[in-house]
Amino acid sequence: MSDQDGTSVMEAPSMHDAEPEKVEQDVPAAPVVVEDAAVDREEEKVREAAYRSVPEWKGEALEPLSVSREAAWLELRCAMGAPRLALSIVDGSYADGGGEVMTGKGAWIADALRLLCICSMSGEEVTRARQDAVGFQMMVDAWGDANVKQVETVEAELVAYEVYNAARENRVEAQPDDGTGRKSSGK
Repeated sequence: MSDQDGTSVMEAPSMHDAEPEKVEQDVPAAPVVVEDAAVDREEEKVREAAYRSVPEWKGEALEPLSVSREAAWLELRCAMGAPRLALSIVDGSYADGGGEVMTGKGAWIADALRLLCICSMSGEEVTRARQDAVGFQMMVDAWGDANVKQVETVEAELVAYEVYNAARENRVEAQPDDGTGRKSSGK
C-alpha cells in the first residue's frame, strides 16, 4: 500500500487476520452421572419424613410454635424482663443496635423452658395462662422442675431451637401454572 505522496506504507495486521491460538488443556472428561430412580425415591422419603417430624420432649409430641404460641412466649419474655434476642448470631445486633446473643451453656434455658412448656400446653391453656404473666411464669417454672433434669438442660435448649426453627421453615411447594405465570385453578 502506498500513501498519497507515493511512499510505501506498511499496514498493521488486523486482529481478524490472526489465527486463534490453539491451547491444549488437560481437562479431564466430566464423570458420567447415572440417575438412579431408587436412590431418588429414598432421598425423597427422607426429606418427607423430615418435614413430617414433630419435635417431642420425653416421648410427648409438642405442639408447633404457632403465631399465637409465639406471641405468648414473647409476651412472657417481655413481662419477665428477659433480654432482647439478637437477630444475628454473627454480630449479635438488631438492625437498630439492640439485642443480646444467647450463647454459652445454659444461656437460653429460661426461654427453652418457656417454649417447651407453651408447646406442651393446649391452645386453651395457653390463652388462659396469658392473662397472668407471673402465674404463667410460675407454671413454666413448675413444668420445668417436673420435666427437665439439670443434666437435660442442653437437650432442652436444642429441642427448643428445633421448635423455634421449625416455625420458620420454608415449605413452599412449587405449583403448576397455566402458562400465564399464575397458579392453575386445577380445572
